[in-house]
Amino acid sequence: MPELPEVEAARRALEAHCLGRRIARCVVADDDKVVVAGVGRVAFERAMVGKTIVAARRRGKNLWLHLDAPPFPSFQFGPDALFEPMSVANFSDSLGKKKIGIKALLLDQSFISGIGNWIADEVLYQSRIHPLQIASSLSRDSCEALHKSILEVVTYAVEVDADCDRFPEEWLFHHRWGKKPGKVNGKKIEFITAGGRTTAYVPQLQKLTGVQSSKMEVANLEQLASSVDAEDKEADAEDNGLKPKKRVITSKAASGARKTRRNAGENEKSNVKTTEPNKDATDSNAEHGLDKPTSTAGEKSEQVTRRSSRNKVKPQASKLGQR
Repeated sequence: MPELPEVEAARRALEAHCLGRRIARCVVADDDKVVVAGVGRVAFERAMVGKTIVAARRRGKNLWLHLDAPPFPSFQFGPDALFEPMSVANFSDSLGKKKIGIKALLLDQSFISGIGNWIADEVLYQSRIHPLQIASSLSRDSCEALHKSILEVVTYAVEVDADCDRFPEEWLFHHRWGKKPGKVNGKKIEFITAGGRTTAYVPQLQKLTGVQSSKMEVANLEQLASSVDAEDKEADAEDNGLKPKKRVITSKAASGARKTRRNAGENEKSNVKTTEPNKDATDSNAEHGLDKPTSTAGEKSEQVTRRSSRNKVKPQASKLGQR
């Protein structure tokens, strides 16, 4: 899509070579992009033949030929960025009423006619304004810087007949194409969508201000948190094959386990009976000089086992004694 400098260069070429010439033949291209309003292609071609070109006119990004007799087209557009620029005061006041992103506003031909995608990116870069900054939130200084950049960029581009090779090397224009990572004057270029168009800007120089800056910080923190969570999940997935799975205990399961242990403890206590020593038996033992209580069943079993062992070896010991 040609922008103001390209259209102005074409107008100047027509003015230099075609004024006073008669149109001998006219062909309207069979293309859906070509629209002839209010008249068919054949009728338009016939109406142009035989007419003399009196002047080449331009308004914004639109160009038409003024002929020696009608019909010839007429259009109504916004102020021309080059020949009908708004004053700084009017420009600032107008921006203060616009509640849309500044890049989208610059592309609106009813606001300023002649600014296209690359010019919008260039003037915003040179005036250090973020493409998504709301127009009404711009400071007076930013409005003045933008107004100045528009005039300088458009005027220079027209003066060199839109020959991009002659654009200053420090312009963003030379580094914005292809959506590839690049740098301008040593600073990184990034691409976003603004005003429905791919937009090149330099984050280090073009920063959101005011409320939008705070919202951007929150958005960046949320994005950072999301990326960290994603990395943690990815790391966990990679570690699943390296470390054993942990047993997951829910609060309900933990409560049940505590209850089971408590019941087990109570049952154990109920099965253990505390027997108090028999006072009479104790006194009797004391009278007979016995300090220990009667042997338990286990002790008796052990005593029986020892006696049995002695009984087995007694006969052999007796024979040895006789010899």
